[in-house]
Amino acid sequence: MGAIDDLAKKLRDAYDGAPASRKVVSIHLFGITHASALQGVSKHDVAERAGLPRSYGAELNKAANLAEYVQVTKPLA
Repeated sequence: MGAIDDLAKKLRDAYDGAPASRKVVSIHLFGITHASALQGVSKHDVAERAGLPRSYGAELNKAANLAEYVQVTKPLA
């Protein structure tokens, strides 16, 4: 299993574990908390392999870019 598959599984778990009203928030939090692991990896491929719309890769990219400016202080679940 490669890096993309590992990230995709973690993303899917985060997405599935989020309340219905916070699904997209879970994608953003994932991108922030896994920003270093997402470097050099196609975020669109990660989203697609997680069974999410490929376009969610843009949300992962935005969140990863924010990671150096924000800190997660409270987990979603």
